[in-house]
Amino acid sequence: MPSEIYSFDECSLLHLCNIRVPAHFEMFVGKKEILPRNHKRLSNLIHKLRTSGIDKYRFVPGNLEYNTVKVMNEIINDEGLQLHRISIKNLPNTFKSEINDQLEQFIDKITTEFKEIEKNKNIKAIKQAFIDNEKKLTREKNIPEDDDLEIISGYVRHAHDGRKKIVSEDEHFWGYAELILNNFDIEVIREREC
Repeated sequence: MPSEIYSFDECSLLHLCNIRVPAHFEMFVGKKEILPRNHKRLSNLIHKLRTSGIDKYRFVPGNLEYNTVKVMNEIINDEGLQLHRISIKNLPNTFKSEINDQLEQFIDKITTEFKEIEKNKNIKAIKQAFIDNEKKLTREKNIPEDDDLEIISGYVRHAHDGRKKIVSEDEHFWGYAELILNNFDIEVIREREC
């Protein structure tokens, strides 16, 4: 059994999603697929984990279904996918239906391939560690949100003898990587560096 496990926060899971643009809509979209940032790096990591027999985890409860659609809409808008002044929002319902089918398949794949780690609401001591060691981050709040703390708490309680690693692009994780490693024995891997 491998001595390490990898977990992915929800945002990094969502960056594993790619949308194949149906051929008959490529002329409107201008590309064959829509990929989130760091998709290739994450996909390569997942492949290496799979071939090495290393378990992959996600944190529950989460809101994967809602956030998948939300993130894909953001990616589509960020890509500025417009051609001939036709916004992707105005494309036919058949296009949206095909995209929704792909998103449902993606969610099924994630829920099947990734084992679950239960988040834990007992975060008082964990939160205090961040308050005592507060750093100035580029985000609005320097201290991680309760959901991030519940991830750490759940991961700490997850039974595993080897090294625990979490992949995230959330500054609340990588900005406090040293504190998380030293206090909770969890190695943070920044998504763009995986």
